[in-house]
Amino acid sequence: MPQIPRLAGMAAIVALLALALFLLPGLLNLGGGTGSGGPATSPSTRPAGSVASVAPTPPPAPTPVVYTLKKNDTLLKIATRNGLTLEELLAANPAIKNPNRVAEGQQIIIPTSSGAAGQGGASTQPSAAGSGP
Repeated sequence: MPQIPRLAGMAAIVALLALALFLLPGLLNLGGGTGSGGPATSPSTRPAGSVASVAPTPPPAPTPVVYTLKKNDTLLKIATRNGLTLEELLAANPAIKNPNRVAEGQQIIIPTSSGAAGQGGASTQPSAAGSGP
C-alpha cells in the first residue's frame, strides 16, 4: 500500500471536518432557515389545506411637527407654507386664543395630514427647486 504524505492526510481530515461542520446544521434542522429543509422548518402546525393570510400593516398615523416661531412669522404664513388652513393650525394649538398675538420663540404644533406628509420638515422653507422628478 502506498504511503500518503502526512501533510496530504491532514489536509484530507480538515476537509472532511469542514464538510461535516457545513452539513451538520442541515442534518439536525438547526438555524431556523426558511429554505426547503423539509417538514420541520415551520415551527407552527396548521391543518392540511389551510393557508395563512397576512393582513397588510396599516400605515402609521402622521407625526405632528413642533415649529418654533421666528421673527415676522404669522400663523397664516405658516399654515399656507405647510398646506394647511388657519383653522386647522389653530385646532392643533388650542392654547392659542388670539392668532394675531404670537411671539417669536413660541412653539406651535403643525399637524401633518396625509396630503402634507411628504412635504418635509416645517422648520425650513419648502424648496420648489428640489421637489421635481
